[in-house]
Amino acid sequence: MHVCLSCRRKYHKGKNSCICKNGTGSGGMMRRTREKAEQTRLALLESAVRLFAAKGVTVTTLNEIASDAGVTRGAIYWHFNDKGDIIRAIWQTYASPRLLPLLERIGQLSPENPVQDFEEIVRDMLALVVGDADVGLAVRILLHNVETIDCNIQIRHFFVEIRENFLLALTQAFSVIKARGALRQAIAPEFAARGFLIFFTGLLEQHFLKSGGLSLQEHAPAFIDAYLYGVLSEG
Repeated sequence: MHVCLSCRRKYHKGKNSCICKNGTGSGGMMRRTREKAEQTRLALLESAVRLFAAKGVTVTTLNEIASDAGVTRGAIYWHFNDKGDIIRAIWQTYASPRLLPLLERIGQLSPENPVQDFEEIVRDMLALVVGDADVGLAVRILLHNVETIDCNIQIRHFFVEIRENFLLALTQAFSVIKARGALRQAIAPEFAARGFLIFFTGLLEQHFLKSGGLSLQEHAPAFIDAYLYGVLSEG
């Protein structure tokens, strides 16, 4: 028999921990260890987001992230191999859960009203980037604060992977629009998709630069309409 040092109950050796779930049995200790590890991981990500957004990715060191999070440098290597791992974790923690459903919707437009669906989803996506601080920071770091010339190959590949996934969804969307007869005859869905990707990332760049008086929240519908006017068929 074991004795729980928290509630003083006795429990059998074959059990992982006391039923109070707070004791010193192996199950309770393992759970608290996992919880503490996850808290440390999130603290490191929060510090990385702050520093990457303020200074850029290349000049921010792992020591600075650890110091800002109040942990040792060794704690970083327990959770992440390098800054590339941290960038991926930031995206998967803060941005992907919110943006992925919208990306899936873009690739699955209704055949009846594909243009209207497309406009609504893109507006929702822009509103999310502008209105949700966590999503906005994650997108800003990857799109605006990663120095692509100096960044490691893992970050560059991850950036390309995200762009290609977005491009694939856009191509599927414009293929549906084309099948509906709403895309100009001379424009291929792949061309319209790549053009929209450049247009969309350019809008976000201007938003993050905060230059030229651009209010993405206010003017996004007009910008989207301006692009679509150039690729959609008349009528």
